[in-house]
This record gives sequence, structure tokens and C-alpha cells, in this order.
Amino acid sequence: MQHTDTPSLRPACDRIIEARQATAMHWVLVAGSLVDARSLLVKRAILFTGHNNQAVYRGIGFLPTGEKYGLVLFES
Repeated sequence: MQHTDTPSLRPACDRIIEARQATAMHWVLVAGSLVDARSLLVKRAILFTGHNNQAVYRGIGFLPTGEKYGLVLFES
């Protein structure tokens, strides 16, 4: 987000994200990124979230589609 990608930046970001997840504050990071995207005139985005988080994302303009999706991560 306006920082140069350096070898030390990524581990620092990882530590911040892990700390926020431990205190259930990681939604702040996602919502902030989405607000930034909107300021750049991004018109469409897809967000995967649980039902318990929907009110937060509705507050910044996301609408539920009613569709169910899954995500599969493959190890390389």
C-alpha cells in the first residue's frame, strides 16, 4: 500500500496480519483495502466471507449474491 516491496516488508506484514487475526481485527485490513480499491474507481470485486462478517462489508457497498463458493489451495 505505498511501501516498496523489500525482503523485510513481507515478513513484517505477515507479523502484523497474524497479530490482527489473533485479536479478530483482520477485517480492518480487508475493509481498508476494499475502500482503497473503490477510491481507484474499481467497479467490481468478489469477496469471500462468512455470514458473521456480512454486515461489515455491506457497510462499504458489498451485497450478498446468495451463491456458495469454495476455495481449494494446492501445495506446490
